[in-house]
Amino acid sequence: VGIRQTVEIGSQMTSIERIFHYENTQTEPPLRTLNKHRPLKDWPQNAKIIFTNFHLRYAPDAVDVLRDLNFKIQSGERVGIVGAKGSGKSSITQALFRYAINEGSIEIDDINIDTLGLHDLRRAFALIPADPILFNGSIRNNLDPCEQRSDEEIWNTLERVNMKHAISNLRDSLCCSLDMSFNVKELQLLYLARALLARS
Repeated sequence: VGIRQTVEIGSQMTSIERIFHYENTQTEPPLRTLNKHRPLKDWPQNAKIIFTNFHLRYAPDAVDVLRDLNFKIQSGERVGIVGAKGSGKSSITQALFRYAINEGSIEIDDINIDTLGLHDLRRAFALIPADPILFNGSIRNNLDPCEQRSDEEIWNTLERVNMKHAISNLRDSLCCSLDMSFNVKELQLLYLARALLARS
């Protein structure tokens, strides 16, 4: 058998191995919520979160990375998870988004998130990263990319996040390009404004 034939056989075996792998991969839950479980359009209003007997792991045969969590976060309550790497900060976030394997229950405003389609669940959240990156374009396009909010709503939201003064002092205000030099804190506040405008 020549070198070329050996490479082709190896490639074909890899392809077969991938087919078996995908055949045994669990499909993701539905994106849309069944009508009988569909929450009200303005859900969640209060964002009360309850974890009950909750476990999380990243693969069916993996060990739990979160075990037997039981806690409540009341509406308007601020929570900080302080700890070194491995203390559960990102795992709790992944649990809320259902990125991993959840066991037990998470309720948000009295609705078990397991009953929701992934799209309907994930649209309710906004992540504000420590090192934010915004789109090229104007401040307005970044805050309201789907052009669903009025200028008045945008200005009111900028006031809520303490960025109204900084933006109104720019030469083109909302039309100003985001290649202007904003510091990390200001970019995080703009991310927060976008999340508020999206009703996340």
